[in-house]
Amino acid sequence: MALIRALEFLRSPSQRLFSDPYARHFVPVCQRALLGPAHLPAVRTLLERFFDWRAPGARSSGAARTRLIDDWVREALASSVEQVVILGAGFDCRALRMTELEKMPVFEVDRAALITRKERIVGGNHQPPSRIRRLPADFQKDHLGNRLAEAGWSANRRTLFIWEGVTNYLDTRSVEKSSIFSRQTPAWDPLSSSPMCMPMS
Repeated sequence: MALIRALEFLRSPSQRLFSDPYARHFVPVCQRALLGPAHLPAVRTLLERFFDWRAPGARSSGAARTRLIDDWVREALASSVEQVVILGAGFDCRALRMTELEKMPVFEVDRAALITRKERIVGGNHQPPSRIRRLPADFQKDHLGNRLAEAGWSANRRTLFIWEGVTNYLDTRSVEKSSIFSRQTPAWDPLSSSPMCMPMS
């Protein structure tokens, strides 16, 4: 996904489906070297064609999914959502790149190793803004409600849950546990997108 988002950012602002200036930093070094020349439209087109040949449909569907969820986030914020939870946040940088989330508490949940790597790549020696709270969790072992509460999340505030492209990496029990927790939350406004899970609304 990082390469897909990085390629999309190379388009002109009027042509981009979304803007993610952070994506290139998560692209493997061998691929990142190609992103410099890809500022030229002809080179970018060649890269996109090669990508599409290697993985038909992955780039276009990945970019479209990112834009769709961005649009859903904007709609949710317009409906008085008070906090956002991104489950399996990985290298998702919505909390940083979407201006609509600049004053919104965002809880990013993922494995400790991924969170550490993300902070090293994005933040360097700088701490993330206080509104962004990254908490390590194991979907197979931890109780999401407890982990979120420890980080300052409130079940009494209207919450937007985002679960993008994660469930296909988990076992059935972990997916069910997380889904049941979300559905039992009084202020539930979920967005889940995955090859194995239709968007919930």
